[in-house]
Amino acid sequence: MFLRVSANDTDVYTCNASNAFGTSTASSRVKVRLNVSLVGVNPQGSRCDQLKRRPPGVDYCAFVGDNLTLSCRVNDPQATTIIYKYEGGSSRGSDVSLTPVPSVAEGRYLYNATNDCGNSSDMLNLRVYDPARIDRQQTLPPPADFNEEVFGAGRSDEPINVTFGSSVKLFCPFTGIGQANATWLREQPDGFTAEINTSLAVFFMNNTGNMSVLTISPFTEEFEGTYRCTTTSIDFDDAGDVVLQEACDDIIGTCEHLVAKGYCLIYFIKSLALGAWFVNG
Repeated sequence: MFLRVSANDTDVYTCNASNAFGTSTASSRVKVRLNVSLVGVNPQGSRCDQLKRRPPGVDYCAFVGDNLTLSCRVNDPQATTIIYKYEGGSSRGSDVSLTPVPSVAEGRYLYNATNDCGNSSDMLNLRVYDPARIDRQQTLPPPADFNEEVFGAGRSDEPINVTFGSSVKLFCPFTGIGQANATWLREQPDGFTAEINTSLAVFFMNNTGNMSVLTISPFTEEFEGTYRCTTTSIDFDDAGDVVLQEACDDIIGTCEHLVAKGYCLIYFIKSLALGAWFVNG
C-alpha cells in the first residue's frame, strides 16, 4: 500500500500467489499524474530582469545571439513529449536549443507530455530583443558636393577639423530590432549637455529606420564643440561623440582638413596680397 505516491514510485509491480494447487502472477504499472513545466536555460539568465521595464505577459526574455535552451521538466521519464511553436513548426524531445538565438525565435512555445494517465502541458512566451547599439563600422555615404562634409558618431576621440561655411552631416547608424529612439545632444562651453534645438535654422535632424542624421549648415565658429548621438531602447542605451573644431586656427594654421580642398592656400595667398597692399599703400 502506498501512503503517498511520488514520481519515484512509478514502476511495474508484480504480485505472486502460491498454494498447493499452483502459482498465479499478476502485474500492474503505477504511474503518477503528469506534472510538466517549460523553462528557459541561459548562462546570462532571463534578460527580462535587465530591461528598463518588464514587458507584460512575457515569461522569458533573451537577446539576439544568446545561448538559450528551452528545457522541458516532467515527472515521468517515459512520457511522450513534444514542443510546439504556436507560430509554426514543432520539435520533439525534452529540450530545444536556440543557439545562437535568432530574432525569429520570438513567440509562444507549448510543451505537451502524454502517458497512460493522460496528458499535461505548459506554455512559455519568449520575447527576443536586439539592443540598439551604434554601428561604428558602417560605411557612410560620400559628400553630396565639395561644400559638404560627412562624419560618423563614436568613431574618433580626436577633434575633427571642419571648414567654416560648409554643410556638415553627422551620421549615427545603429543596429537592433524593435523601437529605439535616437537623439542628438550638444555639450555647451559651460559643460552642460542639452538636446539639439532644431528650431534653429542651422540644425536639421532626420531619423529614418536605424539611421539618425544631424545636419549643421552653415557651420560657423559658434557651433564648434562636442555632438553626441544617443540611442535608447527598452533593453540598451548607447552613445557616440563627434568633436568638431575650426580647420584653421589662424590664416597660416595647419589646415589639415582644408589642404585637400585648397582653401588654406587661397586664404594664405589672399592674406599675403592684403599685407602687400598695406605695405605699398
